Amino acid sequence: MEKYPHVEEKIRTLFMMNRSVGRHAGGVLICPNLEKHMPLITVRGELQTPWTEGVNIRNLEENGFLKFDFLGIKQMKMVEDCIARILTRELGREPKFEEIKQFYDDKLNCRYVEPNDDRVFDHVYRSNRWPGIFQFTSDGARKFCHEVQPTSIEDIGVVTAIYRPGPLKANVHKKYVAAKQDASKAKYDHPTIKDVLGTTYGFIAFQEQFMMLAQKLAGFSPGDSDKMRKTLVKKDLTSLGKKSEEKEALEKKFIDGCITKSGMEYAPAKELFDKIAFFSLYGFNKSHAIAYAIDSYYGAWLMTHYETDWLATCLQAENSNVDGLAWMMSEIKQLGYKISQPDINFSGSQWMWSEQLQAFVPPLSSLKGVGESAVEEIMHNRPYRALDDLLFDAEGKWRHSKFNKRALEALISMEALGSLEEFADGRLQNHKQLWEIVVKNIDALKKGRYGTTSKRAMKSGDLKPILDTLLTQVEGMDDWDRYEKLTIQTATSGAAPYHLIFPPEVIKRVQDKEVPPLSEVAPGTKGIAWFCASNVEKKSSKNGKSFVRVKAIDTSLAVSNVRIWGDIDMPPYSIWVGVVDHDANWGFSTNVGKLREIA
Repeated sequence: MEKYPHVEEKIRTLFMMNRSVGRHAGGVLICPNLEKHMPLITVRGELQTPWTEGVNIRNLEENGFLKFDFLGIKQMKMVEDCIARILTRELGREPKFEEIKQFYDDKLNCRYVEPNDDRVFDHVYRSNRWPGIFQFTSDGARKFCHEVQPTSIEDIGVVTAIYRPGPLKANVHKKYVAAKQDASKAKYDHPTIKDVLGTTYGFIAFQEQFMMLAQKLAGFSPGDSDKMRKTLVKKDLTSLGKKSEEKEALEKKFIDGCITKSGMEYAPAKELFDKIAFFSLYGFNKSHAIAYAIDSYYGAWLMTHYETDWLATCLQAENSNVDGLAWMMSEIKQLGYKISQPDINFSGSQWMWSEQLQAFVPPLSSLKGVGESAVEEIMHNRPYRALDDLLFDAEGKWRHSKFNKRALEALISMEALGSLEEFADGRLQNHKQLWEIVVKNIDALKKGRYGTTSKRAMKSGDLKPILDTLLTQVEGMDDWDRYEKLTIQTATSGAAPYHLIFPPEVIKRVQDKEVPPLSEVAPGTKGIAWFCASNVEKKSSKNGKSFVRVKAIDTSLAVSNVRIWGDIDMPPYSIWVGVVDHDANWGFSTNVGKLREIA
């Protein structure tokens, strides 16, 4: 403004004004006849306050409104769904909501049950078993939590409070772990400070802690300490200069109070206020953090006591999210569990754990062409011992109405009939044979077991089942190759199946040779590594040099980008091994002469 004074008036008018309007993910305002109390507009069917004349979030309280933040709803829905699974198995029927609530109240609800089961902290938080655990989806949060070795809900709350950008930038997480590992080194300038900060080893982790310090050390009233919190933490619509003045007055009041009420020296009182002021840059509310920790504990409790039910619930929660489901499947496989193909005898309307298969089984309803009514009919008529049981009733008539040709095509495409006895006794070796038998002859099969009506078959004397003839016709037929299966099954399920992207025999081969995935080649080094090419783009540099840009993935679904100099054809999901450079600034690179396709 010194250089362009003529714009000062306009800048001051715009200073601290809202640039745009946003909507809080979990913020809910409950008020009767709300339209009579504040301006409202409808945006895509949702009520919100308008940009210019509307009520700002910071002004709600002074205008008599109360805003609620409802967060962690997805997690609580997963808890409810998991309890429903458990009760369905135990009761042999679908439970009523009252029964789900009773289970929750008896075993989980923090109003009635102390969340202090050490088996939970040991099985999940101290043992790195993370699928579906609220607040612990990132590797960094998991690593920090494992280093903390939590033993209580407050420990979990501290982890969630500290593991955020502000504290991480200040290395508070590293300092906290060091302090927890040797609590004797924690320094307290006054016994009251130890009373307040002892459980967090001298670190201010929550806003409530510095409010309590203000009350106990400096003589602040509860109301004054809350004003202190708002001054230090909350953003407002006043000028920065005014806020600076308020902070200076607050600092003086705090230090004077520490000296007169608690007998502290000026230097440690000033140091304590500076620590509080620094904390306010990333301050977190304890009630918020502990509520999150309790939500997290609920999932961890179910993971500890009903692990397969919880993991099946996690898979179901991600079932409509292709990337989320792939990531969850990878997480669960890392725990040593198997995930099977969909199967007509074991799959249902949602993800399930099969004791017989000792694997998690995908739902049939996730396949394109298999509707809810078809799934119900399939489940009602099973088990299916053989292909004849699947297609015909006891009288030899076509047994299905809702389970139509399209649904059959989907199940065969996904290789979901492997539990039929024809595969066990060797009459069928692959699902391509089954496609030729069923899909190509669907009209004849619909006429009945003999390819015609029973009366006509008896009249002609030809009582040989049509399936026997068709089975002999496909003997020795080769299976679809890997790329054909990837194309077919991706079209049917909406995502490339994990076992086809990473064939177990290929992955075992690279692991036996101790070849690491591309993502494990450290920055600044060169090494032999393998990767799967999930997306490939052919490019040219400014000087006309050809290269290929590849989005590479590995079994943990880590994504890396690699530049390959030269011209090369890379089919989607082909797997390669070769020598790769990992430049700390430019990323991964290699050339076509250093690569070899292995699948």
